[in-house]
Amino acid sequence: QLELWAADHDQFDIHYVLNNPPAEWTGGVGFVSKEIIQEYLPAPADDVKVLLCGPPPMVKAMGALLGDLGYEAPRVISKPDDQVFKF
Repeated sequence: QLELWAADHDQFDIHYVLNNPPAEWTGGVGFVSKEIIQEYLPAPADDVKVLLCGPPPMVKAMGALLGDLGYEAPRVISKPDDQVFKF
């Protein structure tokens, strides 16, 4: 479903990163790092929104990394106008 949305919206991109990928996996491997964020996400700006979903430890780590890179710190409970939205 995300792939369909990305195909229809040029401003929406997806980059998957798996820490235990299958042998045939061609996407990102390991954990999301500051370097991956800087490579695949636009710089923080008023018109940029980051959507986070995944296991709670990953979402927490991503929130901290994004904050270190200048994005707004995510709230415990996200609001629709937050720059970093957790679900």
